[in-house]
Amino acid sequence: MNEKDINSRQVDEAINIFISIRDKSIEIELLKKQIKQLRDNSLESIVNYLKSLPINELTRKCSILYWSTEEMAGKLREAFYKITTGPFLIEPKTFIAKCVHCNKEYYISFKHWQSKKDHKKRNPCQQCQKEKEKQEELYDKKWEEIRQQQNKIEEDSLNNLKNLPYKEYLQTDHWKNTRKKALYKANYRCQLCNDNKNLHVHHRTYENLGQETTQDLTVLCKPCHEKHHGIIP
Repeated sequence: MNEKDINSRQVDEAINIFISIRDKSIEIELLKKQIKQLRDNSLESIVNYLKSLPINELTRKCSILYWSTEEMAGKLREAFYKITTGPFLIEPKTFIAKCVHCNKEYYISFKHWQSKKDHKKRNPCQQCQKEKEKQEELYDKKWEEIRQQQNKIEEDSLNNLKNLPYKEYLQTDHWKNTRKKALYKANYRCQLCNDNKNLHVHHRTYENLGQETTQDLTVLCKPCHEKHHGIIP
């Protein structure tokens, strides 16, 4: 093949590409006009338009029309189910979005309008989303470390309280707060005689010092407390 034949073939290929682009441009312009007309038309008109399409063109044309506007998407879906019981298949569409974090533009594909609407509320690019997830993971890890440290401190504090002599334990802030809660729950009255003077908080068991429950404590007036311990015969 000589140089002349090669140049001739390249010219023919360029012409074919141009014709193909021109035909596509014409088709796009026609579709734009049809979309504009269909937007203002009734549901019945859209149904009639879909019925006129060859079955092999139905999905492609539906996809183009579906992504024109959200209102059109709703009408089209309703019209589609009026003419066929088959699945409403829509080709995903790629859009240009802007990241709310780094302000960069990026491409993203959506399968339906709702996913596009949901994404607009957040709108992070893939890189920023990964960075956000990484930061959240680090935060969760740090929080878990803090929680474990707090648990260790509470555990050590509880062990210290349990190991204190009983008289010293009764002087701790922890016991003073526990005592106040017990008095409040008993309505500041002796749980035996209902007196409201000289109230004591009696330990029914010493096994749970430092983490007493309501069942571990009884509010008694001084005379009832002394009787309980046999101080008064």
